[in-house]
Amino acid sequence: MSEIFAGVTVSGETRLIGEVAQGAACGCFCRVCGSPLVAKQGEVLTWHFAHVARQENPECYAGALNLIRRLAIEDILGKAVLKLPECHVTIRRPSRLGHSDAKLAWQPEFERWVDFAMDAPKGATVARIHLVDGEIAELSVEATESPISALPVAVGDAGMIVCRFPIPAPKHLRTFEAAMAQIRATAAWQWIRVPAGAAQVKRAIEQLDAQDRLEAARIDKLAHQRAIEAGSRWAGIARRNRAGEAFLRPRPAFGPPPTGAGQRMLCPAVRRVAR
Repeated sequence: MSEIFAGVTVSGETRLIGEVAQGAACGCFCRVCGSPLVAKQGEVLTWHFAHVARQENPECYAGALNLIRRLAIEDILGKAVLKLPECHVTIRRPSRLGHSDAKLAWQPEFERWVDFAMDAPKGATVARIHLVDGEIAELSVEATESPISALPVAVGDAGMIVCRFPIPAPKHLRTFEAAMAQIRATAAWQWIRVPAGAAQVKRAIEQLDAQDRLEAARIDKLAHQRAIEAGSRWAGIARRNRAGEAFLRPRPAFGPPPTGAGQRMLCPAVRRVAR
């Protein structure tokens, strides 16, 4: 966006380009620098405001973008009832085997607004939402020139939800009603952080932790059994080795060694004949 579509009257009221008289009769001033504006409402060019002395600067254009965001914030915070999107998150917990996952989906319910920060910068919290279950969710609002894509969802102490909408085309920025209708029609509400205290999250974490304890006990029991089996195998191998060594060991000779080594032994009768 490169055109200024809104100005401020002497009394401080905001007027969009289609809500004022043409030319200098618009009676508007730049919201950023305070210089007088003229309303360009031709048949060819996009309707927009221009500085009388042509002293436009980037800050003036940025102020127009901030105004769009401010309009959306005022519209959102003016709602007494707010329909929140479903929470979709994957809970991941470390385990003995790496990690365990649980996919959750539930519908948080809006109860009331508890804090406001209308002029909070982009990315900051503009309000906090008190949910029916007692948890708190922070709200941020963003006007974006890029396509809206899905955001990663995490778990935190407090929830965080963002309302993002594409900057309306110039034809939708001529009146406040047209601008707001376009913003409401294109806004995307997305959770980027779900409250850790939500009952569904706590229950899922407890179940994952219980599963991990059971798995840890099973692994420890299996390891103990394998250690016993391995000990038994080694004990058997040791017994067999001892038996083999005993079998192969040389056996000792029985009785005294023969006398007269190298002489032939004769029985007594033969010795008498020989004499």
